[in-house]
Amino acid sequence: MRIAILGLPTSGKSTVFRSLTNQPGASAEEAVASVKVPDERIDKLSALYKPRKTIYASVEFLDLGAAAGMRKESSELGQRFLNAVRPAAALLHVLDGFSVPEAAAEAAAEAVQVIDTELGLADLAQVEKRLERLRKEGLKAVPAKQEAELLERVRAVLAEGRPLRSEPELARTEALRSFAFLSAKPMLTVLNTAEGSGEALLQALPAAVRAARQGVNGALLGMAGQLESEIAALPPEDARAFLADYGIAAPARERVLRAGYELLGLQSFFTVGEDEVRAWTLRKGGVAVEAAAEIHSDLARGFIKAEVVPWNTVLEHQGFEEARKAGKLRLEGKEYPVKDGDVISIKFNV
Repeated sequence: MRIAILGLPTSGKSTVFRSLTNQPGASAEEAVASVKVPDERIDKLSALYKPRKTIYASVEFLDLGAAAGMRKESSELGQRFLNAVRPAAALLHVLDGFSVPEAAAEAAAEAVQVIDTELGLADLAQVEKRLERLRKEGLKAVPAKQEAELLERVRAVLAEGRPLRSEPELARTEALRSFAFLSAKPMLTVLNTAEGSGEALLQALPAAVRAARQGVNGALLGMAGQLESEIAALPPEDARAFLADYGIAAPARERVLRAGYELLGLQSFFTVGEDEVRAWTLRKGGVAVEAAAEIHSDLARGFIKAEVVPWNTVLEHQGFEEARKAGKLRLEGKEYPVKDGDVISIKFNV
């Protein structure tokens, strides 16, 4: 899963990238870094099994650098930007809350307007191009007619200046997935502030910004990017001490990853054994055969049943097999809705 970081110049995109990844941000070229998703459940399962390998779920962050090419006066996103961002599962928009603190609220509102407008215009151009082609080819066939009707609905939303994420049901329509519309992507907004000013500036943001970036439209966080990037570079014990000193409950990486999982509707399930304890990512509501496919396509193709034990029950009984002997294991079919924290073993035959 990839989250693309974007924002206007001087907003602190690369500083935020560094605070999340502990790696240098982009300059002229883009930078990509993968980070582990912290999870105390896999820590405890690994401590129990002492496996050869412990594998956490991971998220990639992309800092576009100069590829972003976004300016207040820009009227068109470059192809390089589009190619880099379209594959991302979500977007992280960095707002400048530190360069001119007294004007931060006004600047944030302007930046939100610029970014949402640019993403919407890129989507609108894509819709217009596809509709024009459909008309040239003729709309007599039912699939073409249905696609055109769906795209007309998309165009109506965009023409009103609203991002597609403001219409969640439309944004998630399966028939639109291949378009990878930018304004349909979940949006995490980070207000990058100076040390100690985050909460006050968050409260000072205009209602329009909150409406555009909270609730169905995303999530909004405050972050002292420079401070967090310095803390991220420290050894874990020192980092925890600094976080406590500054009254920060959890490091930026954990807060952003938590918000990202929530935005994308994701959860984790686990596989355990002496060789490997591993966290896997699955959409909330995902079923057992989809979990099997995450592990390996053969498991889904030859799926027979899923053996399921909640992670805390595995710990309580000191192992998956011990939980089985205690009668705590459940046998589930393909359509079993996987729950966050399930430990799963797939039985299959191919």
